[in-house]
Amino acid sequence: MELMKKCFKDEKQVRKLLAEVGPHDDRNAFIFALQRSDKDMINFMLNPTSKLKKGETPDTARARIYTSRKPLDKILLNEVTTGSVSNMAYGAKVRKVQMGRGNR
Repeated sequence: MELMKKCFKDEKQVRKLLAEVGPHDDRNAFIFALQRSDKDMINFMLNPTSKLKKGETPDTARARIYTSRKPLDKILLNEVTTGSVSNMAYGAKVRKVQMGRGNR
């Protein structure tokens, strides 16, 4: 629970509070809390702050906490490879596929 609170407070390092586990597993922290039936964590995630700024409602505070995060870095992708297979895998010579990105 302390780690969850630390992640919610650290807006400069934590980019996404509800990040998925991986590309083949779309569960996030909220789903894990539901699966564990952790009432304290679910309550904290639904109501993450007890201090509201002037003129702020609980809904706008929740939206601010979940969306005001560090923006994603620009990642330059030069080459995408599909891996490698044996040259006799399909009964014919197989070459590596490459895809370039950028202003070319």
